[in-house]
Amino acid sequence: MTMTDRLYAPICKYDRIIVLGASRGENIDVACEIEADPPAKTYRWKFNNSGETLDVDAERFAKTSNGSVSVLRYTPVHEMDYGLLSCWASNSVGHQINPCVFQVVAAGKLSKAR
Repeated sequence: MTMTDRLYAPICKYDRIIVLGASRGENIDVACEIEADPPAKTYRWKFNNSGETLDVDAERFAKTSNGSVSVLRYTPVHEMDYGLLSCWASNSVGHQINPCVFQVVAAGKLSKAR
């Protein structure tokens, strides 16, 4: 039995949509956590609202040194900046099939408690 028997392409650590609340102009850090062996080499992010799907520029997110998380600094400015953020990772085995998904909602709409 060798270590190569366990190699697999990246998968999302959480198998649910994670809801994040943010006010307009507020910076939030969105952490895309994956599990992979070997660690992920690259990440890509997309943003989707009801009107369009956009690639997120690579300079807007960082990959940690261990290859298991990518952090996107996201700031909603307009009403159209609320929607779904999706993240995929790749390693030498292959590409992540199902993305990690985050729903960015206006913070005031979540709850009145504070």
